[in-house]
Amino acid sequence: MNFILENLPQYAELSETDETVKIGYSHVRDTLRKFGPVEKFSIIKGTVHAKFKYHKDALKAHTTINGMMMGKNIVKTKTLYYGK
Repeated sequence: MNFILENLPQYAELSETDETVKIGYSHVRDTLRKFGPVEKFSIIKGTVHAKFKYHKDALKAHTTINGMMMGKNIVKTKTLYYGK
């Protein structure tokens, strides 16, 4: 995993429709894919652990999402880099 998002809310408004929905795997997957290919991810107790194919995409997601308001929560993100 090279990307972590903490404090994911259980419910949030969809930007397209302003409808309040329960945040699920498909919402997280669709959001993360906007930044680049995601090889895998999991959601455990409001924390998302993701593996972007390219570390630069994890950095882009971190720069964009960190500190963003989602629902009633402010999310925090970080990236992990293991190098090769």
